[in-house]
Amino acid sequence: RCQREGCTAQSARDDEGPRACVHHVGTPIFHETYKWWSCCPHAKKYDFDEFMQVTGCRVGAHWSGEGDEPPTEPYT
Repeated sequence: RCQREGCTAQSARDDEGPRACVHHVGTPIFHETYKWWSCCPHAKKYDFDEFMQVTGCRVGAHWSGEGDEPPTEPYT
């Protein structure tokens, strides 16, 4: 399973390519009733399920958590 924040891949593999993982580079923030990613403050949500569906802002290869994290680029 990919260890990048916000990656929704259920069975990620390291060999799927350099743009297989859409994820967030920030951390989740929960303040009062709002939920958002620190890297995407424009996408604040009330509902947790909606928060979990916010598309990541970066793209790169999946990462297993071992070794150096692969580089990323903005998701367009």
